[in-house]
Amino acid sequence: MAQGEAVLQAAGSAKPWLRAYVVLSLLTGARTSLRGLTWSHVVAYDAGQKQWRPVTAAGWKHDGFTL
Repeated sequence: MAQGEAVLQAAGSAKPWLRAYVVLSLLTGARTSLRGLTWSHVVAYDAGQKQWRPVTAAGWKHDGFTL
């Protein structure tokens, strides 16, 4: 817990995108290997086509999303 608090405090003076990355990583337990993910890795269930499609093609107006 102390390590997490120290990292958060240090991130407080970082650029906003880096601070957001640190907070997201700590809150979700995300590993650094997730840095290579892009929006094309996120898929949405397209009920109209009855298949999972990248959100870059399917859009955001769907109920289910996953990696």
